Formats: sequence, structure tokens, C-alpha cells
Amino acid sequence: MPFRFIQRLAARLAGSASTSNSPAESRLAVKPGDLLTQRDGQVWRAVWILEVDPWPDGTAAAHCLSYKPMDAKPTADSLKQAEVSIWHAPIDAGSFGEEGWELIGNRQPTEEELIGFAEYLRLTDFPRYLEVTGKDSKEIVREANAHYLRGNELCEQGRKQEGIAEYDAAVELFPLFFEAIDNQWDGRPHPYRHRCAKVEVSATT
Repeated sequence: MPFRFIQRLAARLAGSASTSNSPAESRLAVKPGDLLTQRDGQVWRAVWILEVDPWPDGTAAAHCLSYKPMDAKPTADSLKQAEVSIWHAPIDAGSFGEEGWELIGNRQPTEEELIGFAEYLRLTDFPRYLEVTGKDSKEIVREANAHYLRGNELCEQGRKQEGIAEYDAAVELFPLFFEAIDNQWDGRPHPYRHRCAKVEVSATT
């Protein structure tokens, strides 16, 4: 079945997949940079392990980049030109010990190839995002705050949509900017906000 691979991954993410009966010694222990492939019907699937995060219970999450199905078995070299299907998805690392996954190489990703993982971190673990990308936290906060204050000015002038665009820019830079997130919803359908709120802020130093 063409979509069996994605269905298995979705089932695992939902916690509905059954545990493998394979002995522990037969399981493939993945590490960052591993390139894996698997025959799936008439096509070959391939994933790239970008990072592996262990959990206290002994399991681990593999942060994966997935490629579009291929007619021929891929190699580490051929994957350099392969088309990406999903730039990032966290998957149970133990699942790669099942159903014929094969290690075909190891290559460390470049910054450009980590864009999916970086975006995931930006939204879920901002301190780690800064560590991985090397971005300056003070500069990010300064730029986000500038957008936020400009948004306040525009809203006070009655230019609501322009103000919301500035709040959007602030949150895009700094997803933990809760004041900007709150003000983003001015003039939009939102279950907790039904009218424009007056905002009083002062610039941080």
C-alpha cells in the first residue's frame, strides 16, 4: 500500500501502534546523521535522522527528514539529490528496528537542511532553538519588541490590520511573546477576545 509508511508513523505518533515482537538485539539503534531506507511495496522509502532525543523511560524520539518515494533503492549519494517530502517529523526511534529498515550511510546535516528541525524547536523549545541556530537572543527580543510597540501605535491610530501585522512579526521572531500573541487577535474571531483591548506598554531596556 503506497501510504503504509506514513500511516505507520502517524499511528505511532498517536500512540496506537503495537509494540514490536522483535528481540532487542535485532533493533536498529539510530544516531544523528543516519540515512535509512526501507522497501515498501513497489517503492523505496528513506529517512534522515537529524537528531535523537532520549526519554527517561528508555525510549527515544528521532527527529527525521523524509524523502519522497523512489523506484530504485537509494544510496547515501543519491539522497543528496532526492526530493524531500517532510522536512521534520518526530518519530519513535525504536520503530526503525522493525520491518526491514536498513542503514545506508551517515551524514551530518547542514544548517539549511535543518530548517524543519529548527522551526520545530522555535515553536516548542526556544532556548534550544537559539543554541542550535546560534542566533542572538537579545537581538531577537529587541526586534520583536520594536514590532510590538509599533503594533501598539498603529492600533491606537485605528490602523488595526497594520497593527496586527506588526504583532504577527513580533511572534514570528519570538514565539514566547505572550503580550503580542494576545494582541494578535484584535479584530479576529477568537474564543477569548471579543473586542479590542487598550494596551499600555513601555519599552524594555
